[in-house]
Amino acid sequence: MKLSVEKKKISIILPTLNEFDNIQRMYDALMIEFRVLKLDYEVIFVDDNSSDGTIDKLRELSSIDQNVKYLLMSKRFGDQACLMAGIDYASGDAVIVMDSDLQHPPKYIPKMVSTWNDGADVVVMQRESAGHSKWFKQITEVLFYRVLNWLSDENIYFRFSGFSLLDKKVVSSIKKFQEYDPFLRGIISLVGYNHEIVNYIEGERQAGKTKYGFTKQVSLALSGITSFSNRPLYLSLYLGLISVVSTSSYGVFILINKILFADTVVDGWTSMVLLLIFFGGVQLITVGILGIYIGKNFIESKKRPRYIINEFGGLKNDF
Repeated sequence: MKLSVEKKKISIILPTLNEFDNIQRMYDALMIEFRVLKLDYEVIFVDDNSSDGTIDKLRELSSIDQNVKYLLMSKRFGDQACLMAGIDYASGDAVIVMDSDLQHPPKYIPKMVSTWNDGADVVVMQRESAGHSKWFKQITEVLFYRVLNWLSDENIYFRFSGFSLLDKKVVSSIKKFQEYDPFLRGIISLVGYNHEIVNYIEGERQAGKTKYGFTKQVSLALSGITSFSNRPLYLSLYLGLISVVSTSSYGVFILINKILFADTVVDGWTSMVLLLIFFGGVQLITVGILGIYIGKNFIESKKRPRYIINEFGGLKNDF
């Protein structure tokens, strides 16, 4: 049985990138929950080298509230590296990972803490609905999770954007993962422990623009897939079959074209083009898949740091 809530310390990890207009709103919303629960807390903002004055706002908050701390990256390393940096420096009995734009509403923190206090080691916050008004984004979201889970060896929770509470023993296990290109959602599934799912309704972004467009989602999906599965290495077979179907369809088109416009087609041209398309497509796709894995292994072999911190606000440089 866990200790009483009052004797615990909660660390909040908030990655930021050009979120100047949201920082104060997020801080105020967090303070409401901490005052009600009377929690010992620390809020760690991890700034990915913002250019809009975000870091100045973080310095201001840190000077006012000693429990507000920040890390400033030396350059942009990405939100996953920022999350791992925050986890590395967190000192709480539990860590809550959330976005700084209020789409992960702080009002759910009491429920998360209560679930953790009842015995959960990991509290996964699962969005109840699509969270997007545009049908295209709703479809791509479903495809993102479906494809990710189909190709990955680990089960990634549907509509899980990383909003979660992690017990300190889970945090300790996560710190052992030292890959250069981490995928926290997959790591949370991989480490095991007792998981509990809590549904939530996503809040509205108060200011600024989302950092997760379609291209970023595709990049994140590729990172997750190649970090937790070698199934794409077997995809050349399926891609070859797709190429055969595509080539056959194109062959029908060429045949019809030859029948209707016989004088416009040079003898032997059709078969040559079909063979080039077929073998060229399969080879390029296969080389691309192999290239991703070889490239990741090449980067990992260098043992480079996955982040470099330029400024420590209220935190000790003990790594």
